[in-house]
Amino acid sequence: MKTIIFLFLLFFFTLVVFSEIIYFSGETPDNHYELFMYDTFTNDLVQLTDLKGFVSGFDFSKDGNKLYFGLLSTMNNGLYELNLKNGGIKPLLVDRHDNRQPCVIDEEKIIFVSYRNKKESLFILDLNTMEFDPFILLEGYEFSPVISPNKQLLAFVHSQDTYEHDGQLYLYNMITKELKNLSGDNFGDYSPAFSPDSKEIIFSSYRERGQQAIFSFNISSKEVKKITPFYSTIDRFPVYDKTGEWIYFTILKGKYKIARMKKDGTQREILKIFPDDLNAGSILVK
Repeated sequence: MKTIIFLFLLFFFTLVVFSEIIYFSGETPDNHYELFMYDTFTNDLVQLTDLKGFVSGFDFSKDGNKLYFGLLSTMNNGLYELNLKNGGIKPLLVDRHDNRQPCVIDEEKIIFVSYRNKKESLFILDLNTMEFDPFILLEGYEFSPVISPNKQLLAFVHSQDTYEHDGQLYLYNMITKELKNLSGDNFGDYSPAFSPDSKEIIFSSYRERGQQAIFSFNISSKEVKKITPFYSTIDRFPVYDKTGEWIYFTILKGKYKIARMKKDGTQREILKIFPDDLNAGSILVK
């Protein structure tokens, strides 16, 4: 009897440990993109917002109890805060400048993308005073900021004029203030994400014609590896799971579906968690 109880508890806790909470932007029947949450343990799918717009970028607060997100909408354009405990939503910075893609630095500061001075650039927002200042201004456009788990590195995309199609990855050291171009002579890199140990960056890229593939960049060795194991596919918006063993992403199969694969590109599978006639967008895993 004790053996049966032990095996049951072992099975239960194994499921809990390997369960994931997936947050993603998803298309609705009226063609908006709202925030959704999916629990891989219970298979529950919950729509978190209903703001009639396009959710553009989101990130967790330091304590994990809030989700900051950008909304592109004709009426309610700006940055918002979603309380994950009670579902309350409050505006943070709502104006006509397409504020979006928030990246949480700490409990007091957020880096975000804003269209000001006829270009997209990175700004830093003080959550206490609600004042913001330019953070990184280069010639061209900057977008898709993401902070490393150890809070020491910031990756983002820089483009001269055609958004992600000529994008290059940049790495900014939050301590030394050093800025590096990680893409070198390559163009078409976008949607970076850090590994849980802050040692690697995964990203999507147009580097190979006819597809959007997922690559990894080792920050120490500078080695670049292609993770998508074949050609003629469209893999976008990659993120690591909390263990660093799996990569979640969206893949085009009629519509954009949420999928995952091992970090070496094996065991690819499409997750049946969203209606087949609707598209899934960017992803975060908690």
